[in-house]
Amino acid sequence: MEIVTRKEAIERGLKRYFTGKPCKYGHISEKVTSSATCCECQSLKKQTPEYKEKVRQHNELTKEYRKERYRNNRRQILEKQREYVLRNWEKVSKRTAAMRATDEFKKYRKEYVDKNRAKIYEYNALRRAAKSKGCPQWLTKSDRAVISAIYEMAGRLTSCLGILHHVDHIVPLRGKHVCGLHVPWNLAAIPAKINMKKHNKLLIEPSSKDQGE
Repeated sequence: MEIVTRKEAIERGLKRYFTGKPCKYGHISEKVTSSATCCECQSLKKQTPEYKEKVRQHNELTKEYRKERYRNNRRQILEKQREYVLRNWEKVSKRTAAMRATDEFKKYRKEYVDKNRAKIYEYNALRRAAKSKGCPQWLTKSDRAVISAIYEMAGRLTSCLGILHHVDHIVPLRGKHVCGLHVPWNLAAIPAKINMKKHNKLLIEPSSKDQGE
């Protein structure tokens, strides 16, 4: 191992250095440039019950802080996350696909479903109810065939272009101001990126003046 003084390490921008001399506890090991701390001493310290308890308490405080911050700034945090995904769509898609293919994720997903089965059923039931309510009885077989074709088109576009496509309800089924229908002329196969940005909104939301009329 190369002999380097702390001064030389600072000049060279090294994070660690090695002098070949023992520390005050007799360890001949690398030292941290910023604090001149012996790396062996650091390693032994991290194995003590006191240090582990201190780390545990710190993690608990950090976890509570993050929860509180999320509760107080939920809308802003979600909006920033959405903006990041939209700016880095391809990167996020590849990373997500790779993560979902791992055994760890599959195990986590199974455990999550087992623990939150009631919540998942409730969400899916609300979605199906809104879709069912928005699907009028007067739809013909031809209309239903067109709906199926639109979903097939979204799948083909995804395969051919390599860009994930969703079937979007132009007027959302569960919009804030108005609810649309699950009918052919209210459906469109569009890139998932655009659909995520649109969310449960109309492209042109009614103004407050229009709502008052």
